[in-house]
Amino acid sequence: MLTFAHLVERPLTERNIQLLLDLKAVPIVAVEANRMHQALGNLLTNAEEAMPTGGQVRLGLDRLGDQVRLTFSDTGCGIKHEHLSLVFEPFFTTKGLLAGGDHANPGLGLSVVHGIVIEMGARIEAQSKLGHGATSRFIFR
Repeated sequence: MLTFAHLVERPLTERNIQLLLDLKAVPIVAVEANRMHQALGNLLTNAEEAMPTGGQVRLGLDRLGDQVRLTFSDTGCGIKHEHLSLVFEPFFTTKGLLAGGDHANPGLGLSVVHGIVIEMGARIEAQSKLGHGATSRFIFR
């Protein structure tokens, strides 16, 4: 996660997005770095689109009982409650041309994240409050 943070910190700063890290000591969880970077990168793309004038992205790592939890949150526009259960579905988008957006968006980014997290043996949860950002958590056993 530190490598990912190092790679994205400068481009985020240029977009007026502050990267905050909240890392606690946790047991080591073996994951493929490239796949983790892809999952975090897809979440970051959504966060950047939700914060066109800037904001904050927070990456956290902590322990939840015998589980390890990675948290990714942003201070963007958030997700409507009725859309929250659909965000990991393939082809679901609120931004693409078919959804009334102004550019092509196939709606695959978060379904890819979901697939990667499941591949890693974890589960993913999403929370959001419209106007206050979104949070995704990867929970490893």
